[in-house]
Amino acid sequence: MKKYILLPLFLMVFAINGFSIDGLIVATKDYTFMDKWSKIKSNDGPTLVGSDTIFKNQYFYIVVPFSHYDMKDDGMVDISLSIKVVKPNGKEAFSEGIADFYKHKNTPKDMVLIGDAVLKISFEDVDEFGEYKIYAKITDNISGKTKELNSKINLVELPKYSDFVVKNDKELGKWLSFYYTKLEPEKALSNFIYFTKSSIAKKNRLSLHIAEFFLEIFKNNTFLYPDILEALKNEKGYARNMLLFLISNLDIDENLFINELTKDEKESYLKFKKSPIPNPYEEIMHPMQLDMLWTNFMASGSYKPILKLIQTLDYVEYDGALKTYKNKNNKTQNDKKNALYNAIYGSLVWSLKSNMQQHKLVKQYMEWAYAHENLNDVQKRELGKILEVR
Repeated sequence: MKKYILLPLFLMVFAINGFSIDGLIVATKDYTFMDKWSKIKSNDGPTLVGSDTIFKNQYFYIVVPFSHYDMKDDGMVDISLSIKVVKPNGKEAFSEGIADFYKHKNTPKDMVLIGDAVLKISFEDVDEFGEYKIYAKITDNISGKTKELNSKINLVELPKYSDFVVKNDKELGKWLSFYYTKLEPEKALSNFIYFTKSSIAKKNRLSLHIAEFFLEIFKNNTFLYPDILEALKNEKGYARNMLLFLISNLDIDENLFINELTKDEKESYLKFKKSPIPNPYEEIMHPMQLDMLWTNFMASGSYKPILKLIQTLDYVEYDGALKTYKNKNNKTQNDKKNALYNAIYGSLVWSLKSNMQQHKLVKQYMEWAYAHENLNDVQKRELGKILEVR
């Protein structure tokens, strides 16, 4: 078992009322849970995706929100935490004590807080399958009161990727659009292979935004790498070629598969390696980068792509340039660039309006950014228009 203590956090969410220290153990495989906890307004409540099963070599996090704490006159809250994980055979897997789990002055009253440490854990190949019990003890060092908590997580065998059957394009589309709400990385490979054989791929091939979606999942779930190599052995044709594209953008040791490739496949792989997909977080120069940011969000639920989209509202300065370009006789390269940026701006505004209607978390992030993010005057003004802030 591997474990890490992540520092720092100091996050808070929604208001509560109570009189004695309380808390909750949340085991989550959501690596963007901090965004969903801290980048939404305090009265919206958190959006944590809990997990009751985990696979070997898959990372998960033990999060302990707490409330009903006591405080001194200066707002000092002083909380200690101890955590213990017990194996299926009843033996202790590990224990950790964190004396200064949360120790801060000027803390708001009646909030649910997360402390300054979160445990990041993965079970290794040698760990036994079964139910692992998680115990935590929260101590309020000001009141002297304690609260004992317990939870559990099941370590189960990873199913074969071929066990997950995607029925049709509609099911694939729904899985892509709302993946971040359920977080099922174990289904990513079967959905990727289905996509390469679907009518969608026959029309559009592997668009960059679809590639960005799957790469976001696989880069953050490296326990799936052996299955990707297994699929490479089993698949043929376009699906096999797209698996090579996928692998070329992942940190997979090529010595594990390079000798099994044909001459043409090696050439394709090396060509893919020399032309990695563009970074959507660099300057936005094509509407496809907007799509890549959106699929990055769909694959993670992260705040980062939403912030980049909001910051791109600066392109409002090009509003009207497309019409000017169409009506102008002597067009310059600068005119063409401005027209493209105008088109990007139009697509951006439409996508923000559309997705904030379809995805509650998108709107929550946008509202939080409007209230708290360090936006420039143009970005805040344009975001306010989209949110219809009065």
